[in-house]
Amino acid sequence: DGACEAVDSSSLLSINRDLAHRSLQHAAGGGHGKCPVSGVACSATGCCPGVKFTLDKTFPCPTAAADFHGCEVNSEQEIVDGLLEKMTRAEKYRMLRGVGWKEGSWDTMPGYYIGNSGAGLQEEYGIPNLNMQDNGQGFRTVTEDIIDQVTGWPVTLAISSSWSEADTERWAVALGQEFRKK
Repeated sequence: DGACEAVDSSSLLSINRDLAHRSLQHAAGGGHGKCPVSGVACSATGCCPGVKFTLDKTFPCPTAAADFHGCEVNSEQEIVDGLLEKMTRAEKYRMLRGVGWKEGSWDTMPGYYIGNSGAGLQEEYGIPNLNMQDNGQGFRTVTEDIIDQVTGWPVTLAISSSWSEADTERWAVALGQEFRKK
């Protein structure tokens, strides 16, 4: 149904996905494509314009062959290395720890999740905020106002014990859709 394909085209993950599929698209005869984020048309031997998370450096068109290396950054690793080199220690820490904690405790402030990773990194680096809760069987409640929004999901061990790849995929997609909405 395409639920797993719904990736925000402005995210770093979309660049990763696009770079990973370049060989397949190139082999299938897809010589022309669209650049992630900008939507600019590109060719199999061209580069997309730089964006925030490539630090404004050009990167390969999604339809370029995997061995095409004619841009300023040519791999996911180069993108990550560039970001990590430019980010301050405080920005890296904020990305890992998140924001929204009550001073001196592990309790969250109202309106925050267990993890609000990337807060404040969108403007500078194009890294979107990630709002995370830490319960694999459902959306963990931290305040009474969200109790009616909780779904109890089967534990991962129970799902894997079914030995059904189709049921496991349906479970994972439904869980992901619910978490994305929340």
